[in-house]
Amino acid sequence: MNKFLVKWKNESDGNGIRINCSDACEAKRIFLKGKQGNEDEVEVILIKDESSLTEEDKRQQEEQKKQKQLEVKLAKQRVYEDISGKLQDGPQNLNLQELNLLSAVVKSLVADEELEEIERKLAWKALKDPAFVNYIQVKQSSQSLIQQNSLLEKLGVQLSKISSNSSSIKTTNLVSGMLAARYLGEEMADDFGGGD
Repeated sequence: MNKFLVKWKNESDGNGIRINCSDACEAKRIFLKGKQGNEDEVEVILIKDESSLTEEDKRQQEEQKKQKQLEVKLAKQRVYEDISGKLQDGPQNLNLQELNLLSAVVKSLVADEELEEIERKLAWKALKDPAFVNYIQVKQSSQSLIQQNSLLEKLGVQLSKISSNSSSIKTTNLVSGMLAARYLGEEMADDFGGGD
């Protein structure tokens, strides 16, 4: 019995499903059961079962994982050092991506999230720069204003609906009142001997 990852060709592996069966054709048939499409639109990938991995394979996978983590850490460190160097001359020297990254790091620090040492140092360095602090405050204020405007627009639509509903109720009440007055007037006229 083999394990297969079966998915539509234009989709990512995360959207596929794992199927245990004897061969790839059977996996395609199982995948397509109850679905529209044909076997040409389906991709089947044989998955290596973890239990069939040798100790050497597991060790290599672990080493590759550690190596990738180290590369990511070093790349982050280079980027943060570059931002830190530019920040010495003022935040105006940072591009938009660097500003957004620095803002995110500062936001994480303020939110008491876990940060690496280099991120923590960079955030504190940025907070020592008055121009950057002003930038963060203006950015947060503008985001708050945008959110408030959005809420006010939604509230305006709701109030408009309420107003139109209440005006139709008033109109209905006015018409009903006029009809009631007419009816009562006719009844009173009949009681007083008026009419014909």
